[in-house]
Amino acid sequence: MVTNVTVTILTSVDPIFGAETGARGLAQTNNYDSYSAVTIEAVSGLAECWRLTLEQESALLGMPEATLSEWFANPQRARVPREQQQRIILLCEIYSDLHSFYSDVPSADEWPHRANQDFGGRTPLVRMLDGIDGIREVAAYTRGMAE
Repeated sequence: MVTNVTVTILTSVDPIFGAETGARGLAQTNNYDSYSAVTIEAVSGLAECWRLTLEQESALLGMPEATLSEWFANPQRARVPREQQQRIILLCEIYSDLHSFYSDVPSADEWPHRANQDFGGRTPLVRMLDGIDGIREVAAYTRGMAE
């Protein structure tokens, strides 16, 4: 379940969470360890909104499912490495951009599952599952949508 703590990382303009500070602000900090529990909550929230499987979540984060399951079970004890923090930040930016672009929540949350010619006819989710370069490409794309 997404909580108010998750709000501060997810978005600056969001119809669901209504946060005033967002992922881009977190991206500019060097204090990654202090955000571990919050970023785990963010991943959980994204997974719920985007209807991701544990396999997809672990692929997006570039880590084993068992480790991710441990983090979900006890987010306060998780120590999220910098690489995974960066991936989570990008995913949160994508989420935020989609909710800024679309006027309704279902359209924003369904977008990652829709085929897109700009990704070779694949869905943005499939492109993101290709790894960090795919996540960066989708983040740049949604940033352009939101501007």
